[in-house]
Amino acid sequence: MDTTRLQDAYARLLDAAAHAVQRADDTPAPPGGGWDADRILTHIALAAAATLATAATVASGARATYDNRLSHDDCTTSRVCTHTVGTPTCRTGSGARARRCARWGQR
Repeated sequence: MDTTRLQDAYARLLDAAAHAVQRADDTPAPPGGGWDADRILTHIALAAAATLATAATVASGARATYDNRLSHDDCTTSRVCTHTVGTPTCRTGSGARARRCARWGQR
């Protein structure tokens, strides 16, 4: 399966996130209930993880279900952000590491 387009899309997403982080000091906080770049990336990472888990279940021949509620849950996304923001992540990296992370849908 050719995943080049998906890899390119993740790379563009990570570039946009890096740009948003650079502009964070000049950008007001999102309106009440809105998500900043970190929360959006967290949502995408959680949704990608759920999608991959479901695909793996289907590939194994087992009965699969897909539940995306955790990627929308404020408590979950806040916890993931707390543990990842400020650590070396793909969105602040470039080159081979960013491409590798984009390939695997990692943040």
